[in-house]
Amino acid sequence: MGAVHQSLLVASMSAPILHIDMDSFFVSVARLDNPGLHGKPVVVANDSPRSVVSSASYEARRFGVRSAMPVSTAKQICKNLVFAEPKMDRYEEISQQVFKIFERFTPRVEKLGIDEGFLDVAGAVKHFGLPYEIAQKIRASVCEELKIPCSVGLAGAKFVAKLASVKAKPDGIFCVPAEQTLQFLHPLKIGEMPGVGYKTAEKLRSRALNTVADLAAQSEESLVRLLGKAHGAQLYQMARGIDPRPVIPEREMKSLGAEKTLSQNTSDSEVLARELAQLAAKVTQRSRANGTVAETVTLTLRTPDLRRVNKSLTLSQPTNSTKIVYDTALRLLTQVKARHDAVRLIGVRLSGLQDEHTLAPVLWEDESSARWRKIDAIADQIINKLGGVKLESAAAINLTRGE
Repeated sequence: MGAVHQSLLVASMSAPILHIDMDSFFVSVARLDNPGLHGKPVVVANDSPRSVVSSASYEARRFGVRSAMPVSTAKQICKNLVFAEPKMDRYEEISQQVFKIFERFTPRVEKLGIDEGFLDVAGAVKHFGLPYEIAQKIRASVCEELKIPCSVGLAGAKFVAKLASVKAKPDGIFCVPAEQTLQFLHPLKIGEMPGVGYKTAEKLRSRALNTVADLAAQSEESLVRLLGKAHGAQLYQMARGIDPRPVIPEREMKSLGAEKTLSQNTSDSEVLARELAQLAAKVTQRSRANGTVAETVTLTLRTPDLRRVNKSLTLSQPTNSTKIVYDTALRLLTQVKARHDAVRLIGVRLSGLQDEHTLAPVLWEDESSARWRKIDAIADQIINKLGGVKLESAAAINLTRGE
């Protein structure tokens, strides 16, 4: 076993790209805050017929419970399901700590989302050991300091590392040395490849293309004819283990958003205004925490027949002001509500984000704007001091009253 382990360590030199994925991250954080949830079939979701599962523990998955599954279905197939309330602010807090651990080992960290990222550790070997050893040290640090598990895939290409991390779950490491890339890829089913959704998989299977090996046997021209130029060429390369994309640190955040599924369909303008105030407070607090301002505010509604409606407005001056974002979203709601009566989901998104320090200072600021800017600053100070306490409800009261 020792010789095998040593050979794996050496082979990992050709697999310096790590994909690290937190295992059932939302559930892990819930268990961190409530140890009594360990060993139980847990889902992160509101216990409501209209809700969907955000995350499921591995105990719940054994019953067939999955993310994005309606809560009503999850309760039918797992009778002793335990619910944990979603807490996005808490997830973001732990996520920041996770990525700070990653950055101790390498500055080349590409954040993919709140719970996963790519790391290029080629330049860290001198200080921390071979890539496999670095993966072990990162997992140990996350486990010891944050008490949550993660899985790591190692490879010479990004998409292969991501596939390897799936094989590592739960709470493990899986290494694909560069010289073993095709040996790893070719037995995989078509649907396991990144970018191959249900429709694409069906189209490929209709041509008797069931595995990555089948895909690799095709010419680029035939795949382009079948799937289009961009997608066909991409899958042709991936089936051969080719992915030249580098790990890109400090990936630019393009947008911030928050949504809420209502407990019942409503056309009540006051109810919708209160929800908008809470959502506006949430996204602007995040924007200010990230040091960004937004050029565009988008209102999202979902109607009872599940149609999604988006309405956007680009501002004359980028902002992260709760009041301005709320006023803009409320104006958009007034425009959209004339065409859509009842609403089952409402959301606010900020896009066109840029560094707030690059903006020219405002020479003249009216008294109301200055007062709201101070309110935002006080709210942020309270949230930072008390570890993510929610102030949206108070904001909703003030905003909807116009105070």
